[in-house]
Amino acid sequence: MDEIRIQARWRVTDDEWVKDGRKLTSVERLDRIRKAMESRGSILVEHWRLRGGQAPARLVIDEFEDFVEYIQKEVAGGDAVDIWLVHELCTAENRFEWGKVPDVDGYTPQRGAY
Repeated sequence: MDEIRIQARWRVTDDEWVKDGRKLTSVERLDRIRKAMESRGSILVEHWRLRGGQAPARLVIDEFEDFVEYIQKEVAGGDAVDIWLVHELCTAENRFEWGKVPDVDGYTPQRGAY
């Protein structure tokens, strides 16, 4: 796969654009992401829009092709994207809360196939 290049929404000089910055869409980084997804599973993506003035978009992506499509359709040049491996991040030991949703009578199953 070749490096992906994307049009920027904004290109303000104060942001100090450089040619040799850390490029998420370089061949090496895309290959690293693809290999990690193939061997270790889904990724959590946090997408910050450059000069977006809003909270980041967060989503879980299961397939590398879906990640590439997201980058090509939703991300603009200069946006920042953080990535975590879901199965390493989301463990029983570090979950914030857990429980089961009760039915209309207030019952929850003690066991079950999930």
